[in-house]
Amino acid sequence: MVANSKYFSGGELSVDAQEFFRNHDIAHVVFGCDASIVGEAKVKIWSISEQHSGTANT
Repeated sequence: MVANSKYFSGGELSVDAQEFFRNHDIAHVVFGCDASIVGEAKVKIWSISEQHSGTANT
């Protein structure tokens, strides 16, 4: 991470942020989305909607 230290603070993520990114990464696998702009957009929409609906961990 030394090479990217100017882009990342190195601080710890909150529990909520950790949960969001874990669910986001799982969605990539479940829905077969790659890391392209389109794939990220699809997963981001799902991740945000699930986070707000509260059904991501039910």
